Amino acid sequence: MGTILLTGIVVVTVTVSGVAVLDRAYGGGGAANAPIGSVDVTVHDGSVTVTRCGGESLDGDDLVAVLRGSNGTKRVPFANGSWTDDGDGATGSFSPGMTWTYPYENESETAIGDLTESDVSVVHTPSNTALDTTECGGRVATTTTTAVTTTTTTSTPSTTTPTPSGGDESTPPVSLNVTLVDRSGPNDRAAYDVTYALDAAEANRTANVSVAIRNEATGAVRNDTDLAAAAGTNRVSYDASDAAGDNYTVTVRAHGTSGDTLDTETVTDVADGVDSDDNGTVERAGEPLRAVTLADRTGPDDGAAYTIGYEATDAVANVSVALVDTDGEWTLDTSNASVPSSGAGAITVDPATDAGGDAVNVTVHAYDASGDRIDAMTYVDVADGRDTHDTYNASPAERVAGVAITDRSDADANRASYAVDYEFGASGLHSVVAFHDLDAGTTTMVVGDGGTATYRENGTYGDEYAITVLAVTSDGAVVDHRTVRDTAAASNPGFAYTDVDGDGVYDAEDRRVNASDLADGYSSDERLVVPKSVSVSVDHSLSIAASGIDLRGTIETTNENGDVTLDSRGHSLETDGGTVRTTGQKASLHVEAGGGHITFRNATVSTEGKNAGVAVTSRGGAVSLRDTTVNTTGQKASLEITGKRIAGTDIAAMTDGKIAALTIDGEQTVTLNRTALDTDGQKADLSIESDGVDLRGATIDTDGKTAGLTIDGRNGSARLGNANITTTGRKADVEINAGEQIGLGNATVMTASKNAGIRIDGDARIDLRNGTLSTTGQKAALTVEGTGVDLRDGSLSTNGKNAGMTIDGRNGSVRLENATVTTAGQKAGIDITGNTIEGRDAATITANGSSASVAFHET
Repeated sequence: MGTILLTGIVVVTVTVSGVAVLDRAYGGGGAANAPIGSVDVTVHDGSVTVTRCGGESLDGDDLVAVLRGSNGTKRVPFANGSWTDDGDGATGSFSPGMTWTYPYENESETAIGDLTESDVSVVHTPSNTALDTTECGGRVATTTTTAVTTTTTTSTPSTTTPTPSGGDESTPPVSLNVTLVDRSGPNDRAAYDVTYALDAAEANRTANVSVAIRNEATGAVRNDTDLAAAAGTNRVSYDASDAAGDNYTVTVRAHGTSGDTLDTETVTDVADGVDSDDNGTVERAGEPLRAVTLADRTGPDDGAAYTIGYEATDAVANVSVALVDTDGEWTLDTSNASVPSSGAGAITVDPATDAGGDAVNVTVHAYDASGDRIDAMTYVDVADGRDTHDTYNASPAERVAGVAITDRSDADANRASYAVDYEFGASGLHSVVAFHDLDAGTTTMVVGDGGTATYRENGTYGDEYAITVLAVTSDGAVVDHRTVRDTAAASNPGFAYTDVDGDGVYDAEDRRVNASDLADGYSSDERLVVPKSVSVSVDHSLSIAASGIDLRGTIETTNENGDVTLDSRGHSLETDGGTVRTTGQKASLHVEAGGGHITFRNATVSTEGKNAGVAVTSRGGAVSLRDTTVNTTGQKASLEITGKRIAGTDIAAMTDGKIAALTIDGEQTVTLNRTALDTDGQKADLSIESDGVDLRGATIDTDGKTAGLTIDGRNGSARLGNANITTTGRKADVEINAGEQIGLGNATVMTASKNAGIRIDGDARIDLRNGTLSTTGQKAALTVEGTGVDLRDGSLSTNGKNAGMTIDGRNGSVRLENATVTTAGQKAGIDITGNTIEGRDAATITANGSSASVAFHET
């Protein structure tokens, strides 16, 4: 692995809209230093011919012909054509009197449709300037300026009509190079940015500029006169309420010192926020990013500037944009932006870098609600203010992925130190890792080796870094990159440590704790941090106690009776990405906080042996779980979670052995949404109890004989909307109780075996609207009792002999509109009681078995 120090160039880091940009200086001048002279363009028999009329000789390698045909746009380097006089590739000088030819219809990929002289321009790439397309006799040819927009919905064409400059024909004409950026919507507003650009020579001849913006629907006109005629890009903004969708005509005029008009350019557009240049939009039916528009807003003397519009499906929650100079000299990543409810939006990027004329990869990334990247699209464009991207990759492969950094920075030595690991599987490419010290303004480039790179720099502890992994071609072009931001203050120094000052990083006040110290059992009055890089595995019991524990690594025992105990002694115990497990028989696992807060994020807690239970306990404290798995797989290996308040999202808690119960006991509340709770053994009961239970959207089931399921809201409510609750074993009853309302709207509660009944008992109203309750076994009764029962649009059924049904609203009403209440077995009657019974005529209520009847009792 080698280290390349960037010497001989100045690297500056600036911040634009909260993102970091690595900047470099370019030579100035732009259009003011553009080459002098003109060319004549003819189109005939499928070929474009460009004749040099006069002026200085130009290097053919610096020239590009831009062909805007009816079916698409193509940028053709002169090297792809030939000099008419010799038929060879067009290299070397392009001098007055010489002619260049390109047969644009010869190859299928270059078939761009109909083309006229006015559709062709010639660009001198070093100065980012279009040559004058003037016929050799001196007559000005017609050209086209294209209006661009910022978002993508249904495209609406616009047209631009330039008027030839006045004055002596021997004087170079003035060209305003007008660009119209349509920012209309939302909120029914019409909004435009009108930009015009002059080089230094044109600015000297122009006294002022005027802009007239006319709403053709209302006739209202806004006139801006005596506007600046400064060299560079100038902008006029327009915003009008209640005018979105109206037709607009925008006229821009350059005025000379004697009041004469030097140039007039007119743009017509519909204020719909849509890119009117079809070549700027890529439609991608069936992809998460359905359409993407690139609007190049780069001015003659400006940095690269873009507005990227998109239309996304409902699967896309956030988008971001990455710009990479293909020479690898600067990069920019925007932060994620939320996708509007309409699915259409735009991101504007104005890098503070003099990058006009650079070739740029512009990539739009799409992420789902979980943060996973599900789509991406890359434009390859020259930052020249033209919406004529060279190409795009509709589904780029990830060359760089899985970037992870290990901060090994040393406070005592005042040194920043990193190890970078990443996935890099692209053939024909090599990796380079750039370490940008944003505080010092320095950059070190390290050549990657097999998906790893390391960095050390003295005197930089505490500095903020942007660490970028780049995929680079053999000729130095960057084709993919990923950037991670970090402060060089090690939270993962490669060993455990006491966090004396509680700042979550290893610094001079903290003390190193070796893995051997943990393996022998550990006790401390200071907070313990076990980073991700630390793994402790022993074949005996292990107890770790500290005044607070932050576990991100792995703790495990591998032998019989190898209990694990983690005790945070009344302080918080946090496990972020950590793993705690035992694999031996009678190897229980205990997580205790003594009233402190227990937090599991992206964690795994498990045992694999017989009689190896799991207990997570914080009496008087809260237990919080997110994206976490807690499970046991042995017989009599119970799982218990106990706390004052228990909350979780996207968790899985499971037991997989005989007599392996799962118990969740909250003193005040239990809130577990989008959660899977499961037992898979005989006599493996599942119980959830608290003064208030919220299990909306949860999946809860038992699969063993006499493995009952109990949900008890005690003095509070039981909220179970959209839950799926099932048992499959014999005598595996489901019982749901609460002192307040029980909500089972859109929920499903089912038992599938003999003597496996369902009982729902509340001291308040029971809401079963659109819910489903069902038993299928003999003697599997179904009972619903509460102070009022609402069964509207619900379905209640039993299918076994002696599986009767009781619905009792006690002193409240029973509502049955559109409900289906049926029994199918012998002696399986239906009994409905309430002070009023409403909607029975609009319900289907039948007892289909012999000796089975339906009875109504209004009290």
